[in-house]
Amino acid sequence: GSIVDVLTAREIPESGFAGGLALIIDDDANARDAASGLLRQWGWDVISADSSQDALAALTRDARTPDVIVSDYHLTHENGIDAIARIRNACAGEISAVLVSGDVTEELRADAALKALHLLHKPLQAAKLRAMLHHLRGTNPVR
Repeated sequence: GSIVDVLTAREIPESGFAGGLALIIDDDANARDAASGLLRQWGWDVISADSSQDALAALTRDARTPDVIVSDYHLTHENGIDAIARIRNACAGEISAVLVSGDVTEELRADAALKALHLLHKPLQAAKLRAMLHHLRGTNPVR
């Protein structure tokens, strides 16, 4: 699956808001690059990975804990809920997380709510993602 279908960064004004470290997990390289590029434009540091295993290896090298995780739900060998859980466990913290899915069922909604995940629909709209990230950063004081 791919997180990002149509993203036009031009429509989004630059903000003076400093992001933090975002971890993007998507098994579609184009989607991953598009999302990474957008977040960097918005002032975030980005680590991108195609699986939780790849993400954990990158985080081990980086030694920082992400402020937010954005994961596609349908990954090659796992689903985004499990991927996010693995990373939260490894980092020993409740990291804010956004799950992106093209098919949001009631079951998925309930499961996401239970695990404190924020759901966004595909195709992902840049403005919605940005609003969500702002909201999440509002709940975490900037370190």
